[in-house]
Amino acid sequence: MTCHSDKLRTAGLSLENVNLSDVTQSGELLEKVVRQLRSGSMPPPSMPKPAKVKLQAFAASLESSLDQAASAHPNPGRPMMLHRLNRTEYLNTVHDVFQANLNPGDASLLPADDTSFGFDNNGDVLGLSPLLLERYLSVADRVTTSALGLTSIIEPDAYMHRVEFTASQREWIEGQPFGTRGGTVFHLPVPG
Repeated sequence: MTCHSDKLRTAGLSLENVNLSDVTQSGELLEKVVRQLRSGSMPPPSMPKPAKVKLQAFAASLESSLDQAASAHPNPGRPMMLHRLNRTEYLNTVHDVFQANLNPGDASLLPADDTSFGFDNNGDVLGLSPLLLERYLSVADRVTTSALGLTSIIEPDAYMHRVEFTASQREWIEGQPFGTRGGTVFHLPVPG
């Protein structure tokens, strides 16, 4: 207690009120003590040290007490909603898993992630909105195209059809379903 007494508080630490028979009260502090003991930093080189065997036995005893206390009273932390990947993590994972050739513009397909304390991978703010799910599907289209080895997304040919309003819109037009009036009909060949 010479270094870490209430009076000296070396490194801002006092071990005077620590109860080693009930480590649950000071578990976090004692974990730090064990690390310092194991690394040889405690006691410092300038101070007399107990025999190495005694120091290791004390550290092992302390670790055992801490482990037993943690097993008896587990602390899983605070519950968190399902953690999803942020935009960058998602695109990198898709690239790594599927070897998909995504270009930098594909990041713009996904909306920017919310940030918390300057980080965009905090599970508390990474929700899954309907818009984001829709955007994931857009990226999935590109990924499947790339994963299947297609060089680009197959886009249908554009057809323009002008409706002539000279014909009466009151009559049924052949090719239209029965019951319709007016409109237009055209045939589109679909490549197979």
